[in-house]
Amino acid sequence: MMNSVESLFKHIAKLSELRSLGEIFKDSPSTAPNPRIDFPYNKWSLYIRLIHLLYVPLYTSIISKHFAEFYYIDLFAGSGIGILEPEEVHADVCTESSIPIGGSPFIAMCFAVERQFTSFILVEMNSAKAALLKKRVKRFCEVASQADLQKRYKWCCSSVARQVTPERVVVYNNDANNVVDKVMKSLEERQRKLIEERRGGVHAYVFIDPTGMELKRKSLDRILKSSVRTDILELFNTYGVAVQAINVIHEGHDDKALVEHLGPGWRDLVSEEARKLGKRLEDLKFEDIEEILANYRRQTYEQAGRRVERIPVRLTVSRHFDMFISSPRTRKGNPYFNAFRSIAKYVEEAGKRKYESVDEFVRYICTGELPGLLKYLVDNPEKVMKKYSTLRRYGEIS
Repeated sequence: MMNSVESLFKHIAKLSELRSLGEIFKDSPSTAPNPRIDFPYNKWSLYIRLIHLLYVPLYTSIISKHFAEFYYIDLFAGSGIGILEPEEVHADVCTESSIPIGGSPFIAMCFAVERQFTSFILVEMNSAKAALLKKRVKRFCEVASQADLQKRYKWCCSSVARQVTPERVVVYNNDANNVVDKVMKSLEERQRKLIEERRGGVHAYVFIDPTGMELKRKSLDRILKSSVRTDILELFNTYGVAVQAINVIHEGHDDKALVEHLGPGWRDLVSEEARKLGKRLEDLKFEDIEEILANYRRQTYEQAGRRVERIPVRLTVSRHFDMFISSPRTRKGNPYFNAFRSIAKYVEEAGKRKYESVDEFVRYICTGELPGLLKYLVDNPEKVMKKYSTLRRYGEIS
């Protein structure tokens, strides 16, 4: 696993490029950051984008060798960038205001390796965000193609990034739940044609980062049951889902939103888990419900015959989110799952014990300078993992 971990640590150094990726839009009035439209990024926003930035090059380096075509699907693409504000990430590590940060669609465009995605399918329900996203896609392609800007923006040096053209990008201004079936049908049809021509198959990387419970279970099931193979990175709002469940259990609120998001079996599962714990449903702690519902989401992936890793995102005292990374099971497995687990665990434990790891990521984005722990992670991945393994062996960390 060491090669996987080492590769991931090295990619962390590219995190600082998210700022320059956001700043390319400042020069044009039609694409400039707009606080009324652009989403304010917090620590969770940055953390999932870090994982996304790490996953894209690993995904493309492998999939490009085995599939004729591979697609990027972003179901909640937003306006293409986010705004970093000191109050969102603590002023002591970010003293500047309104720093534009490259969002998930442009991370996919910039950090692919070997071959570029065949096409980018971006979905955004908000009309203002979708319109701005379209303009920014055009601006991105203009900048990536200009030789004089390649020295200014490091990511432009990538020949793969320069392969993106407006024709490769489709933006849907619609509810993701209304688009998923159409998108998957088009990929399935494309795959049938490629197989008939004996040119290979189709694969897709699906990035799911909603603000709440917008993704419906039927949409996730449609992706999981498709004949097109997919890797999925989902940010699951564990805290928000648990709050809704508490309101249903204790206040008698309607559970329609939970049924649509999780599936009809959520309440039966919670009741069954309560019995296993020797408790009444009403006596479950908030943390119990968080854990049960996060595992329910995990089971959704497992029941589809997939490999899934759950990465708890504990950037404050209480957990607010979980990340799920899922892919089809293969004979060789997915060694990067173990690498991601190791890095996530290291960052979490280091932050709680001695360092504010995510604060260092933020500082790196703001200043471009590698601070102590982050520099050590990037420069000495083998030593870091050896020390981490030793600490775990002797019970210093769990």
